[in-house]
Amino acid sequence: MLRNNLGFTLQEVVVVITLMGILSVAAAPQIINLNSDARVATLHGIQDSIAGANNIIYSKAAANGQQRQTNSSLTIGSGNTSSQINIGHGYLTADIANLAKVLDANIAGHLDSAITQAKADWIITSNSHSDDTLIIRQNGAPETDCHLVYTQATATSTPNFTLNTKGC
Repeated sequence: MLRNNLGFTLQEVVVVITLMGILSVAAAPQIINLNSDARVATLHGIQDSIAGANNIIYSKAAANGQQRQTNSSLTIGSGNTSSQINIGHGYLTADIANLAKVLDANIAGHLDSAITQAKADWIITSNSHSDDTLIIRQNGAPETDCHLVYTQATATSTPNFTLNTKGC
């Protein structure tokens, strides 16, 4: 006597659900890479912060007649919170100390101690090939292919930003 099978057994359903669970755990990090997206968004945020600071600095430099000077200094802030920054052609020079003064972030330079770097949110490295370039990466991010390169202004160009997010 033949029986009509119209459905799946409980065992078959359990096996299929278990296999789908295992596959989703293995595939989810590849499909939904939240760490990478967060790092890229954070790099965009620091780029926008530096660009915004540069706009304000350039406005102040232009008001003081310093926008065409190759090297000069500018006072930012007021009262007890004022400080001097170095500018070139009206914009921030590629100097770790300058970025630390204008950004509200915990920054460490590449020459700082390992303890200082471990506590920092951002690690900034001077480019060994060029004095007018800084490499900015988030602490904990991969050291290569996940950073922002800031190149200071020249007489013929405004500051340049290059995002490298391949390895984030």
